[in-house]
Amino acid sequence: MTPLLQINDLTITCKDKLLVKNAGLCLNQGECIALTGPSGSGKTTLLKAICHILPQSFTVSGKICFLKNDINKLSLRQLNKYLGTGITMILQNPADNFDDRKNILSHFEEAMHASSLKAKEEVKRLAVDLLYKMQLAYPQNLLKRRSFELSQGMCQRVILALTLMQRPKLILADEFTCSLDIITRVQILQLLNNLHQEMGFGLIFITHNKDDARFLADRTYHLEHATLQQRILDGT
Repeated sequence: MTPLLQINDLTITCKDKLLVKNAGLCLNQGECIALTGPSGSGKTTLLKAICHILPQSFTVSGKICFLKNDINKLSLRQLNKYLGTGITMILQNPADNFDDRKNILSHFEEAMHASSLKAKEEVKRLAVDLLYKMQLAYPQNLLKRRSFELSQGMCQRVILALTLMQRPKLILADEFTCSLDIITRVQILQLLNNLHQEMGFGLIFITHNKDDARFLADRTYHLEHATLQQRILDGT
């Protein structure tokens, strides 16, 4: 089986500061990896390196192979083919994913325009179907609203729907439940787990919560002092 994502000897530095040293991991289609470690240890940096969206001040060496293609060697045009439909990233703060000047439907239209030109009515139909799948009531009305009119939990469900609109093969999630209350967090985790099993995408998510890692992940990697190591979480 060809790995969905294969990372070998990945080293990331910024202004002579070593952030990640000789990291390696392998993710197959449909698998889920939890990425843990203290704040500032480079977890978000690692995910951004996979997406190739680090600032120019960062230096990346080693291999990040997505479906056998080394992302570091792709041209910008080639890379754009992989982002969205191939790899997509959910940011830590749901509000960072939205433009408050636009309604929710506009965000779905932009997401589909990036990958394929579909008629607006078709995009709306797909958006409504996905929002129903996210267990959101009255999605036709929700599409007319703006993000600041929604709760944090609703925003996170809309983000999941937007992410899945392009049916990506790999989703990277940066502490996507950290701002939610415990009940909403459990609901979102269960929803994501169901979608992960149903749709078969690969998932790498950052978390500080061991229970979240145990619930979702097939394997857990811990990043600390620039070193990435696979870790088996205990049952306590």
